[in-house]
Amino acid sequence: MRLFEHQGKALLENCGVLIPKSQLLSRENPISGNLILRYPVIAKVQALKPGRGEYGGVQNCLTGEELEVFISKHLFRTFRGEIVRSILVEDLVPHAKEFYLAVRINPLALSISLIFSESGGNGIEHRMKSNPSLMKVLNIDPLRSITSKDTIEFAKEFGFEGTLLNEMGRFIGQILDAFKRYDAKMIEINPFVFYDNQIYALDVVMQIDDDAGFRQSLSELVGPVSEEKPRELTEREQQALQIDKDDYRGVVHYIDLNENGQIGLLSVGSGFSITVLDILKNQGIDTANFCDCSGNPSKEKVAAAAKLIMRIPGIKAFLFISGMVSQPLDISAEGLVMAFQKVKPDYPVFVRMAGNREEEAVSYLKEHGIKNAFLRDVSVEATIGKVKNHLQRKKKV
Repeated sequence: MRLFEHQGKALLENCGVLIPKSQLLSRENPISGNLILRYPVIAKVQALKPGRGEYGGVQNCLTGEELEVFISKHLFRTFRGEIVRSILVEDLVPHAKEFYLAVRINPLALSISLIFSESGGNGIEHRMKSNPSLMKVLNIDPLRSITSKDTIEFAKEFGFEGTLLNEMGRFIGQILDAFKRYDAKMIEINPFVFYDNQIYALDVVMQIDDDAGFRQSLSELVGPVSEEKPRELTEREQQALQIDKDDYRGVVHYIDLNENGQIGLLSVGSGFSITVLDILKNQGIDTANFCDCSGNPSKEKVAAAAKLIMRIPGIKAFLFISGMVSQPLDISAEGLVMAFQKVKPDYPVFVRMAGNREEEAVSYLKEHGIKNAFLRDVSVEATIGKVKNHLQRKKKV
């Protein structure tokens, strides 16, 4: 679960990390001329997607008028698909150089990776990609007890010496303390800076382990920590949630993707479904939705999901597709036929079955008017190719 910047900073501050003086503006705490900070300040939308600075979500404000304009532009509005519910306003910390530090779980090395770069700030991902030598990585045994002597050695490894060495060692220790104390999966400080021989964390990305929530009381420190949806649910997404609630058998995971999508998609298994989306995209097919209906759903649940998708305005085909699955596909076929007979779509329905009772499923579909039904000997790519051929013929007409 990824925390908002102000939440991550609150946790780090609780571990001794210095952060700029700040004020969080929201519906409950609007500015209304009551800013406690002195200008100039820096204003930042509180959003979970990266790259806020590149998309105008971060701005230095020299006056109250500039801040008011920034707030009116972003607060309670959509920023890169997310609704901005708060804006963090902070003191500007003078600095000459920006640094990068991250701590994250490294599952391949069975360790905690401590990552440092002297080239922090915006665009660091691109710089590191083109020049990996900018990044220094130390792998730490997660069972090892880290001492202040160890963190000083880490700071030396990163090239620090003299008066800055002890401060950097202390900072590393504080970040590692927060990482373990709050069951984090990743903490990224980009950038941190030196001001008056002290380190300030200017921006924080923090991801915590959901599975460790039972032993944490983070809401007492930072407020609600349930990761917010990037946008409000659409009407169809709300209907899909209700389908899931009304029938405990199996699951329906539904997301609207593209209001101009050419096809409606219903598939089995989230991982397989994402792969199908990639194949469709590579074939130049825009999909209106994502929907995984798996976990042995009832025929009624499959029918409800299929009807929801078949009624998406403007789609030119419907595709049900499965990889190798254990759930009985003849039940899924019954649900598809129920939806097909109810909606009576004026576009073709394509079905590719692979798994338990696939032959019975395809036979049932064809008996009930769904002629474009295929077994596993027709590959996923070939099935999508048939959909593509239909769309191209439709386009010519």
